[in-house]
Amino acid sequence: MRAAQSAARRAGYAVNISTASSLDPAAIAAAMTRLDHQSVEGIVLVVPVPTGTDAVEAIARRIPTVTIDGSRTLSSEIVAIDQFEVGRLATEHLLELEHPTVWHIAGPDEWLDSTGRAAGWRAALESEGREVPPLLHGDWSPESGYQAGLLLGRIPEASAVFVASDEMAFGVIRALHELGRRVPEDLSVVGVDDIPLSAYCSPALTTVAQPFGDIAALAVEHLLRRIDDPSAPPASTEVAAQLVIRSSTAPYAG
Repeated sequence: MRAAQSAARRAGYAVNISTASSLDPAAIAAAMTRLDHQSVEGIVLVVPVPTGTDAVEAIARRIPTVTIDGSRTLSSEIVAIDQFEVGRLATEHLLELEHPTVWHIAGPDEWLDSTGRAAGWRAALESEGREVPPLLHGDWSPESGYQAGLLLGRIPEASAVFVASDEMAFGVIRALHELGRRVPEDLSVVGVDDIPLSAYCSPALTTVAQPFGDIAALAVEHLLRRIDDPSAPPASTEVAAQLVIRSSTAPYAG
């Protein structure tokens, strides 16, 4: 949000914020309607779930709209990270360390980030002919990662796990520590986001970085172009994620 505000100010625009009360499509449409009533010139829609409802579509047809992370409507365009690639990068890193397979702790099913990362994880395993373990789930919180880690840590053959967020990964590492399983000697862990704490936990977390500031600035750039030329066809843009290797992953010990 700070990056979007800075980019808009540089272009001479002020930013109004309308928060959805939930991820329900009606709540998202209501938040957009409030912006519509304020006569905004454009909307950056930051939602992690599909947004293709009639109400959202109607507003996006009248007001230039760019979506971050959510699904593109017929009248908007999307700026996002390829979450499939996030899952593939994390999983392939662990396979390159010769782990027989990789477990996955996913986020909520309704989030596009979660389903995209899980699809990349599965595809990476299947392309190498590896066994695909049962999927575990969390809700993005450290507590949910901790609970999933308590299950995973009791599976002796598990040697590597891709966790769908850094915060859940912190919970997983705590659970493994309590169960006496060392990271990375006994079980390698990869997260997603590269939040600031990732470099300072123990061990420092290997993660897939998401350049949130770059995405927000790019979304504003797309929106300004659409404001200048409303007739321009929607054009989506994907921003590359980057694997950041730290101390929480190691070669398979056998």
